Amino acid sequence: MGEVFSYAMFGVAVLAGAAAFVGGYWQKHHAASSITRYLGHVILVSIIIAVLAIAIGIAAVAVEQRRNLPPKPIIDGTGAKSTTGTSQDTSGSTITVPAPRVDAHVGRIAAVVVPAGSEMFGCTNGDQECAANEFPTTRISFGEPFRMTKDEITGGEYAACVTAGRCADLPPDAGDWRSQTDLPVAWVDGDDANEFCHWVGGRLPNEAEWEYAARGGRPEWRYPWGNTFDGEKCVFAGSAKDRKPSPVGARPGNEWGLHDMAGNVAEWCYVGQTTSPGETIAVRGGDFDSGPSELRVSAKTITAWGRRSPGIGFRCVAVGQ
Repeated sequence: MGEVFSYAMFGVAVLAGAAAFVGGYWQKHHAASSITRYLGHVILVSIIIAVLAIAIGIAAVAVEQRRNLPPKPIIDGTGAKSTTGTSQDTSGSTITVPAPRVDAHVGRIAAVVVPAGSEMFGCTNGDQECAANEFPTTRISFGEPFRMTKDEITGGEYAACVTAGRCADLPPDAGDWRSQTDLPVAWVDGDDANEFCHWVGGRLPNEAEWEYAARGGRPEWRYPWGNTFDGEKCVFAGSAKDRKPSPVGARPGNEWGLHDMAGNVAEWCYVGQTTSPGETIAVRGGDFDSGPSELRVSAKTITAWGRRSPGIGFRCVAVGQ
């Protein structure tokens, strides 16, 4: 619109300039008379109109160019430029979400670099479904980024570790899961999962890392995708075919590109010390047999470290970029 207006102003300026030129030519070649005096006024007015039209046209072009400029980079608290993504919250306002690198790896497994930051850990503010083990809420901070595998570890990836002699084979109860290379590996206990992560150069995430990553930079959300349950964005009790998980990455990722942070299989977390098989520990994210409440970001299930289940798998993390 501004561009059209500027063209119109330049058109007015050209016409006014032409009128001034014609009037000047008439005055120069004709004797003084009331007509020439009148043309003198026309020339003066035409010049003023031409100058104003040019000025308005230039201003219109400048405004249009400014409107089309890309937004200025956001400056974080350290004064450094930050690459960010944006997302709409439920009130319609735009929230800035730090954008992670998505070209990283843990070993040879595709990963996302989760940005450093600080958030509240535990029950999401305003969530009325929180259980007692989601309290108290605590502020957690990460002074440096860490890498997390983009998807849950697959049966095919785990089988490579078994072949290498580093990981224990799946138990007989796993049945035909051994041949499902694109499904998340299950039937592994905490030690199996931790050993695989060590084999690829990482470790299991602790609970704080898992929840921080699952929120994807949106601490006000109850689920990885928002505050309202959406069965199209996870594999859960109402969608799982034959009560089994789906291939990893079959559902959309969260704001940071991490898939299946709710549903499919629950995921082992590590407390950072030697854990005995009978010790209880949290698994996070819910599985293909979970309902909406169990799939909330802050929800957790307490189970034995030595348990093997079709509904528990894992992913790995590594510190740094």
